[in-house]
Amino acid sequence: MTNIDFINRQIDRLRKDGKLSTEYLNFYEDILKAQFTNLRRVSQKNINRQIQSFDVQQRLSEGRPILDFEQVKLNNDFLKGLFQDLLATMERYQGENKSDIINLKSARDKYHLDLEKLVLKVVSGDQEFFQTVSAELNVKKGFLLFLARMLANPLLESYAHGLQNKISDEQWLRGYCPICGNPPGMARLEQETGKRILWCSFCNSEWAFQRIHCPFCSNKDHNRLSYFFVEEESPYRVDVCENCKKYLKTIDERRLPEKREIQMRAEDLTTCELDIAAEKEGYQNGQWWL
Repeated sequence: MTNIDFINRQIDRLRKDGKLSTEYLNFYEDILKAQFTNLRRVSQKNINRQIQSFDVQQRLSEGRPILDFEQVKLNNDFLKGLFQDLLATMERYQGENKSDIINLKSARDKYHLDLEKLVLKVVSGDQEFFQTVSAELNVKKGFLLFLARMLANPLLESYAHGLQNKISDEQWLRGYCPICGNPPGMARLEQETGKRILWCSFCNSEWAFQRIHCPFCSNKDHNRLSYFFVEEESPYRVDVCENCKKYLKTIDERRLPEKREIQMRAEDLTTCELDIAAEKEGYQNGQWWL
């Protein structure tokens, strides 16, 4: 699971680099703290018992993600506690979203906001649901999506922790996560072999994928696939597809000046400038919620 101490060390390094604002980094750090504090309410033993009831191999053979949310029982105490802490954190840092926070608090107090449904809908990618709910509650869609993702992340990661070892490299060469079904948030090329590994920002899972292949549109034409560096000697690059105009940030571990621990949540945070560069070049993030 996510090593929060390691990410905090990465955040401290970013503070010293000065690439991102201190306020943004403090906000991100407090979000992580809220997630992991509330995750203590969730029993990993109970999650593991649920996992045992999943027909893992059957779903994988059919190209379906392992998590079947008709069988998953979400912990409401966890959701309520984290929802409250997330809103409190946003209130401290995001004054421009004050009206959204007030409206969400009101919806929670009047039981007009189903947190379990919010999580299930963001995992399944139901964009129409978020369009409808944002209009009903008078809350910006992007703000509501961010909140739903922050609620879902630690819970999904708890399930992924017990499922990751059930997937072999040859079993799932698909462009979406074998655990939760979401598109990749980043990729890495392994130090020893250069094997391409995709990473899911939703549940923190990783899986092997073909090098010359777009995970978003399945384009395999090498003439329509390329990459670029923001800094020539950097281990970080942007993989792009000319068919769908999507991009994927990638860390090439073979270009690292020294071997070190790779934690993809921290790498995603570290590489915000790649997102900006890709968007300036006319490419879009492959994650539907961004």
